Amino acid sequence: MAQFKTHCIFCNEPARRTAEHIFGQWMKDRFTSTFTRTDHFTSFTDWRSGAPISTMAKGRLHRQGNPHAQQLRLVCKRCNNEWMSRLQTSASDVLSALMRDDWSTLDRVGIRHLAAWSAMVTMCFEFADLKTQAIPQQEREILMNTGAPPDNWIIGFGRVAASVDPESTWHRGAYIGPPIIGPGLPACNVQTTTIVLRSCFVHCLSGPARLIPQPEHYAASLGIRQFWPISNNVPTMPLAFTAAGLARVATNFFIPYGGSPDLLIGSRIPFVRY
Repeated sequence: MAQFKTHCIFCNEPARRTAEHIFGQWMKDRFTSTFTRTDHFTSFTDWRSGAPISTMAKGRLHRQGNPHAQQLRLVCKRCNNEWMSRLQTSASDVLSALMRDDWSTLDRVGIRHLAAWSAMVTMCFEFADLKTQAIPQQEREILMNTGAPPDNWIIGFGRVAASVDPESTWHRGAYIGPPIIGPGLPACNVQTTTIVLRSCFVHCLSGPARLIPQPEHYAASLGIRQFWPISNNVPTMPLAFTAAGLARVATNFFIPYGGSPDLLIGSRIPFVRY
């Protein structure tokens, strides 16, 4: 990875960016991987013309090394070594337990740490394919300044069966808004990210405020446990997803699962980027 000077994606300061482990160095140290290479593919679908037009290419992370050990140069040294490091440390023990399929120690404090960690990883991961980058700068600054995801995020966790690939990740970006006029394409403003972490997985959705008015209904429709916004009750251990069930969570976009058409200006999705 070539070194270059640019702005940190969190504090927005023009400092030299360091190589940040997307999932955290601790995960690489605690959990050995049988994967020696990461397969990363990107695709794009344009539905404006009625007949979808799709493309596919190799992504930025298509290279040597297992998926959970990948690095990107996105953040400055100060962010990497200070608040991001503290967030990784706070989440590591409770996440390690879920990765071993142990939900017995889960509490509201741990849930908050997991939600913040999940948002941070999602915010970094979407830069692996800049076409799908949908999270605005102000939301990254909210996480940095408060240690919690923005209020418009929905984050849930689930379990996976032993037959599911333990290091798969899906990221989807989309634009929702007025119908597009002309050849240009606006930037994505909505994203979903689903990450398998051994025996568990996390699913994050973010977009315009109030995109999903009832987060609990969205989580229930997918069969996952809501971690953010934090509810009054600690979630119970869910049933384990098969590969087909996990693909449904990861690839079916959110409109069939509770999106309110009243909030979609133009009442349709002009195009979706994957």
